[in-house]
Amino acid sequence: MWDRVVACMESQWNACDDCEHCSDSQPFCVGSVAPNYLLCPSAPLMTVLHNSQLTKLENLGKGNYAAAYSSWKYAQSIEGGPPSGANGVNNAPEWSRSIGILSIVQFKRRGYDLISSEDQTEDKGTWKLGSREGASVRKVRDGLSKTIMISELIGENTRADIRGVWTSGAVGASSITGYNPPNAKYDAEYDTYFYDRRGGIDNTTRQTVVGKDRISGCEKRPSNPDLRCQSGSQDGNEYAAARSKHPGGVVAANGDASARFYPNEIDLPVWQALISRAGSENVDDADI
Repeated sequence: MWDRVVACMESQWNACDDCEHCSDSQPFCVGSVAPNYLLCPSAPLMTVLHNSQLTKLENLGKGNYAAAYSSWKYAQSIEGGPPSGANGVNNAPEWSRSIGILSIVQFKRRGYDLISSEDQTEDKGTWKLGSREGASVRKVRDGLSKTIMISELIGENTRADIRGVWTSGAVGASSITGYNPPNAKYDAEYDTYFYDRRGGIDNTTRQTVVGKDRISGCEKRPSNPDLRCQSGSQDGNEYAAARSKHPGGVVAANGDASARFYPNEIDLPVWQALISRAGSENVDDADI
């Protein structure tokens, strides 16, 4: 599979959108099948491939493990914050308090301007694999053992629902956020705190968040009522909860490669503190 990914990057534009294509001349087929290590034995197998006019993606397999992007929403997982003028910036928490180990960073091939159209020669190559573009250990100021890097998710076994698509970096696909707690209920509300440093002043206010996921590629009426979601518009305000079929909580892996079980009843501010990598919050085992 690694060899196929490399071959795809050398000749195609986008790993998620292009590598599932197969032919005699391009026998790549990466993306249509999720590797076994991404399948949780306790979760129902999602056999229906994702195909959606909304996401413009097709024939993609689904798994159950996901990057923990940020303790708030998608926009707060972007290194340095989202572009100026992006929706949600003015009411976003302070970036350093919400960004996770696995974050979003924009990089480009040296010597070329960023080009958004497909099939440009300069957009082909293994540079898109992002080697050495990740967060360094020194950026995880809260401590590797107290920062969640990977957690579980579940989705619907339907074409339209993007949750679980392991080759897509979209929220809910191969990533979760800490905006709502583990196994959040669709119609429930949860209390947390909102950190803001507008004007250089620290402000902390109480905030109520909702349990439903807000994602692109959303099945509005899935059979499981707790998986009902709101369709996002890719404006940076998407969020998706960690979910599992384990009774009472989810399993997550931390930055030091340790793993532990986190209960559904964990206080939301504590869960968010565990996902942020540099929020300077105090979290001990008694909180969990």
